Amino acid sequence: MTDLSEELKVEPIDKKHNVKVFDCGKDSLNTYLSRFAYKNDQSNISKTFVLIDDNDVTHGYYSICAASIEFEDLPNDLATRLPKYPIPCARLARLAITNSVKGKGMGAKLLIDALQKLHLASKEMGIKFVVVDALDEEAKEFYIHYGFQSLPGKNLTLILPIETINKLFNPIYS
Repeated sequence: MTDLSEELKVEPIDKKHNVKVFDCGKDSLNTYLSRFAYKNDQSNISKTFVLIDDNDVTHGYYSICAASIEFEDLPNDLATRLPKYPIPCARLARLAITNSVKGKGMGAKLLIDALQKLHLASKEMGIKFVVVDALDEEAKEFYIHYGFQSLPGKNLTLILPIETINKLFNPIYS
């Protein structure tokens, strides 16, 4: 039996990818992928990356885009030594996997791929945090497991400092 993570690969969304059969159990995430992800990608509103098999069937995806967060929304421990105006961030706008691959590490694979891309982007542009708006408590727990923390008063909005991500991909410079 082969490792599923080796069978599935992540690449930028393309018209050749079969996204119509995608089902993660959340209508809003299914609809976004089938109707808006490619258009938004082409318009530079967000960039979407899909987890596909050898037949270009989509088993997962994530979308990323630029964002900012208000200084006042930051927890005190993260606001130290930051200017008191909107802070540049990257937004993990969506992340979903099909029901058929749940529990097989594919959500983590997509998250790591996204964070690696944002780590590289942070070398070329200002990104202080990665922000994600969790769809529900289950999604929130997934992100907390990987070090994200909720914003005060915004239970489903979570952030992760870029320095934490940079240490993950550049441990020698930590």
